[in-house]
Amino acid sequence: MRDYGAAETLLDQDTLVECHLIELEFSSGTSRYNTTGWEFSWNGFTWFAGNDMFGLSYGAEDTTLESYKATVTLSAMNPSMLGRALLERVRGRRGTIYHCVFDPDTFDIVSVTREWSGWLSGVTIVSGDA
Repeated sequence: MRDYGAAETLLDQDTLVECHLIELEFSSGTSRYNTTGWEFSWNGFTWFAGNDMFGLSYGAEDTTLESYKATVTLSAMNPSMLGRALLERVRGRRGTIYHCVFDPDTFDIVSVTREWSGWLSGVTIVSGDA
């Protein structure tokens, strides 16, 4: 089981403010997005606002509750990321998903825990309401 430390106190008080951080490596560099409506810095990098455009789902877990597979679904995509996803080599590049907890009063980051890390298998583009 993951240890969320200080975040557990906020969870017990029902004051948890959270998001996910999504880090995707492309051949031209790494893209970093978060699931909030604002951009912020963490770990020396800027994490750009993704709002509600990301959907996350996880596949089967092993006995340590580590997921074998994660799927990132984008309900909207900016043109630069779409271009990178279609034109650059993605297969075999690294992706990481973090769970981030904020202090509800100051919005300072209280805890960041890695939820999934693995190799990207590819990009599928679906248009419309598929």
